[in-house]
Amino acid sequence: STSPRSLHAVVGLIVDEDQHAAVVPDGWRVRRLPPTAWSDLGEVDVAVVMSPAFDPAAVVSARPHLRLIHLAESDDLAARLTADEGLRIAIKTPARKGQEAHWGDFHFANSLADALIAQGHTVRVDVRDDWYGPLAATDDVVIVLRGLAVYRPQPHQTNLIWIISHPEAAPVAELAGYDHVFVASEPYARTLAALTDRPVEALLQCTDPVRFNAQVDTSGMPDDELVFVGNARGVFRPAVQWALESGRTLALYGRGWEGLVPQGAVRTNYVPNEILAGLYRAGGVVLCDHWDDMRRLGFISNRVFDALAAGAVLATDAVEGLEGVFGSHTPTIVASAEDVAKVARDADALRLKAKAASDWVLANHTFANRAERIVQVAEAALALKPVLRPVLKPRA
Repeated sequence: STSPRSLHAVVGLIVDEDQHAAVVPDGWRVRRLPPTAWSDLGEVDVAVVMSPAFDPAAVVSARPHLRLIHLAESDDLAARLTADEGLRIAIKTPARKGQEAHWGDFHFANSLADALIAQGHTVRVDVRDDWYGPLAATDDVVIVLRGLAVYRPQPHQTNLIWIISHPEAAPVAELAGYDHVFVASEPYARTLAALTDRPVEALLQCTDPVRFNAQVDTSGMPDDELVFVGNARGVFRPAVQWALESGRTLALYGRGWEGLVPQGAVRTNYVPNEILAGLYRAGGVVLCDHWDDMRRLGFISNRVFDALAAGAVLATDAVEGLEGVFGSHTPTIVASAEDVAKVARDADALRLKAKAASDWVLANHTFANRAERIVQVAEAALALKPVLRPVLKPRA
């Protein structure tokens, strides 16, 4: 139904003095505004930005939920005004500017953004350097991917935190600023729920089916016997140690291994995310291990979901709750060099089960699955907020 307010919705056209303004369709009142004058902002329901000189920071204090449409000359304003552009969502990732490609959290954030966009929402990914940038206060919903950096939630927004790694780095007191807490561990979600008055639920890590599926191209990929993708982290990681002691051939992909492993074991220090699935699927066995706190508290690495989705044979260290999540599709659990040698010998037989595991992961554990739940929670939380962005339609 059309609200009384929407009968005389006002479009503010933010244009330069010599700029040709877009034609506003019938049913909308129009105010032409220069990019620096916001004294009449209170009368504007939708701001259509055409001026390249416009600074979004100018609107933040007065109208944090004002709908902004950035209009290119080729855009159809009528279509943009009447379209339901969904929620305006920012995803905050701890990745640093200029180093994004090396942060798994950044790829994770972009896959989540793609899934949310596909569901009709307007989404931006902010690296740590841009968390509090000029556009930040205009978002309806903020999703914080909690790794090692602390974000300061803004109270006028709906703030969701998703603890996907390093759980012990996020103190319980920090959760008080959030409307909802997602945790990438079923056991730890139960623990946190007993310690905070914030709503807590398990939301496991997942995979991007566009990149990770059993049909990925493996042409030109090495058929390494054992594959480990990961950085040294300054320590001799268990899976690598077991692999080197197993007597089988290990191919390492990652940084920081110099001086820790035999020369020649490191194939390259970086694998682009776009070809990772092919590398997983072409290898004999993909090895995965977890930080001690993540293993103990039940945080299953996204590498488990990615490798299984790609149809790879996977071996991982034991993680609390792993079998409860994966059931008959649980990857082989290894805890010694003997275990790794055995899984390498059995790789061909294990590969027969890989397609079923891939199908199951892609049906249950994708970013689309997670985005759907996040939006349900965000919309319910937004409904409780005192300030809501109006849904505006022109009068008939």
